[in-house]
Amino acid sequence: MTQPSKDTSKLADSGDRPQIGEQVAAIADITDGTLGTASDALAEITASYVEATIANSFATNAAKINAILAAMRNHGLIAD
Repeated sequence: MTQPSKDTSKLADSGDRPQIGEQVAAIADITDGTLGTASDALAEITASYVEATIANSFATNAAKINAILAAMRNHGLIAD
C-alpha cells in the first residue's frame, strides 16, 4: 500500500503529510456460526478441551472484527 498524495488525502498530520487516502472497497462482516457467546475477554485454551470455551473465543473474535469494520465504515474508510 502506498502513501496517499496530498491531492487525494482526506487527513494530514501536524507536518501536513497526507495520512488517509480514498475509501477502499467494502469488506463483509464475519458470519458467526460458532453458537458461542461473545465477550470482552478471550479465555485460556487449556489441555482439557472444552468446546464451549473455544466457541466463545471464536465468537468474541468475530464480534470484535465486525465492530472494527463497523467503525471503519462509519468513518468512511471502507465502503458499506
